Amino acid sequence: AAPTPFVAPSAYGSNRVNPANMSAEEAQRVLSKDGHLTVWKVQYSDEWHECGPQFAALVEQLSASASVTVAMSDADYLLKRVDEKQALQQNLSTGVTHKIIRLIHPN
Repeated sequence: AAPTPFVAPSAYGSNRVNPANMSAEEAQRVLSKDGHLTVWKVQYSDEWHECGPQFAALVEQLSASASVTVAMSDADYLLKRVDEKQALQQNLSTGVTHKIIRLIHPN
């Protein structure tokens, strides 16, 4: 796996990354493997929204039980990969946590 684009250490005990530091081409490479496209979706209430490719690639690169602080435009988030098919995203300003799931589609 390619190295995660680390920005700086975080006060939350993990590394702080910005998904925007990953090129769209690199994100596509991480998400496209063996003729399949990996998609990550985050749950907001009853709706599921597809994560952007750079954020999805960041989730994809995390190993199970690993976590990282993600710098987004609105806030910092704690991103934790639960297992092969699930992750959690917690807004560090509000404490609100959202479930993220992994789907694999044929290319």
